[in-house]
Amino acid sequence: SPPPQPPGAPPPPLDSDDDTVPDGEEGTGFDTDSDGIPNHLDADSTVATTLEQLRSAIARALEQSRDMDIFLPPASYFRLGGEQLTLDCGCDSSDTAGRFNTRLNFYECGTAVHVRLRSSGVGATLDGERLSRLFEVANGCRLSLHHINLIRGQTVGNGGAIRALQSGGIALHSSSVLNSSAQLGGGLYIQGTARSLFHAGSSTDGRNSRSLRSSDILSWRHTNVTLDDSRIAGCTAATAGGAALLSDLSVGNSVLFSASELADNVAPAGSALYLLGAALGEVYEGAHIRNTAIVRNIGPTNATIVVANAELEWLCRPGSFAPVSGAITGDIISPDCRPCASGYYGGSSPSLATEQCLGPCVEGHYCEAGTAEPAPCPAGTRMPQLGAGSRGACIPCSPGEYEPEGGALACLPCELGYYNPVAGRTFCEPCPPGGYCPTGGTIWVACPAGTYNEQDGRSSPAACRQCPPGTFSEDCGAVSVTTCAPCPANSFSAEAGSASCDVCTPPLASGNGSSACDICSQGFYAADAALPANPPPSPPPPPACDLACHDSTCRKLWAAGLQCADTLDLCGQACSACCRSADDPASLAPMQRAAQRLVAEGDAAAR
Repeated sequence: SPPPQPPGAPPPPLDSDDDTVPDGEEGTGFDTDSDGIPNHLDADSTVATTLEQLRSAIARALEQSRDMDIFLPPASYFRLGGEQLTLDCGCDSSDTAGRFNTRLNFYECGTAVHVRLRSSGVGATLDGERLSRLFEVANGCRLSLHHINLIRGQTVGNGGAIRALQSGGIALHSSSVLNSSAQLGGGLYIQGTARSLFHAGSSTDGRNSRSLRSSDILSWRHTNVTLDDSRIAGCTAATAGGAALLSDLSVGNSVLFSASELADNVAPAGSALYLLGAALGEVYEGAHIRNTAIVRNIGPTNATIVVANAELEWLCRPGSFAPVSGAITGDIISPDCRPCASGYYGGSSPSLATEQCLGPCVEGHYCEAGTAEPAPCPAGTRMPQLGAGSRGACIPCSPGEYEPEGGALACLPCELGYYNPVAGRTFCEPCPPGGYCPTGGTIWVACPAGTYNEQDGRSSPAACRQCPPGTFSEDCGAVSVTTCAPCPANSFSAEAGSASCDVCTPPLASGNGSSACDICSQGFYAADAALPANPPPSPPPPPACDLACHDSTCRKLWAAGLQCADTLDLCGQACSACCRSADDPASLAPMQRAAQRLVAEGDAAAR
């Protein structure tokens, strides 16, 4: 069956001059009739419906040094019977027709035949029956599989399904490699560039280079590996590279895994992939992984991928990364990859190697795990440092400060006449009437008792106006002059801004709203300070004629026969209350006689 699509969007198109795509891979489709047989075949195309026809077509391509498209009908099944299919484009020392590569400036040896096995629909299946690997490709030959399923390849050597030794390239398009096993590279074993220098006239083993009559030559094979919309699953390597082992990769080699899956493979090291750069004193950087799932692969060290003397290049979403070298553990699914650590961000870069990604989150912002672009701290907060990992790390503005927009390194102080009593505010409030806000903007200070402020936005004690003399105000934070009440009678306030009135003491008194106490006018007196200063006259005492009700003054007056109607005794009582006027003889005579007798008794005692 065709391999399932791995998660992720299809990869972006590659430029035509991108050397990660082997030459000649322009497309994989062609017109077929209702039976899936091509409508048109040219001299470089053929159909193979049996294993013998397939082997014959490959042999003919090698003999004729001709690229060949071999079509296998959909759902066809080929059992290899213990004998692998071999593509070897080597040459011997007698072949002096060396090919000079002008782009890389060296001689190539061999014919570099490209064989394409094609099918469609569910594809064709090649079964190794656990008796042999399925393909060996060597010395510049290239093999491309389109809708081909390779199953049950097995060898005690390397490469359970395919072994490629200095080949021109291996490409799998919409194909699969399943349930294969080997010592190294359970599914694929691909050995890349081999470089050696020979002198003119020297002999060789006839496989990897040839002798030329000219000066020194360099033998260099270019191996391109492509896995596109394909799957390697259920493969096992006894030593390393459960799905694939790629070694001796260097300049001129390219590796591209795109929209594919490496799953459920097993190996002690690199349970999915083992990749080795050639020991040429440089790090190989030509391996690219895009939109590919590497999951559920098993090994004792959990090293899913091992990369030595090389670096991978992943296509990851912004805000994520994937390790590029060393022992890489666990599952990785491109483009999701692994999130950048909290406190770090990834920007728009599609290929980052560590959880620190592009670097620490910038000041005034925070970066949660998987952040592509730093998020500004919200209004009312600040972040003066690098590396904030969450919104909660943003520091609220202190009382007396504010921040209206967000993304700030520092908060702004409240302006004069404004204040903010709490943390985390986006604005400062105007100081309300009844007080003022001093420098710093953290508190509102109420005007003291005896003062008031009718306006907002004030910043100094001078804003508090004093109640005028003769008034007082007991309240703090008064907002109007109407709070200044007049002092009550018999009290006063001499100074402006009084919180209370002082009490007048006899013989001084005052009226309402006084700023001082005064002496009583003639005929008035200062009563109890708690009483009004000018009380109404007391009612006259009831009439009484008993002389005992008055002191000696009244009695002496009456004894002298004087009129005393308007005379007061020392107690301030009218003497007329106890006597009659001179025109009332009936009452006057007895009283006079009594008074005279008392006077005489007094005089006698004196003598």
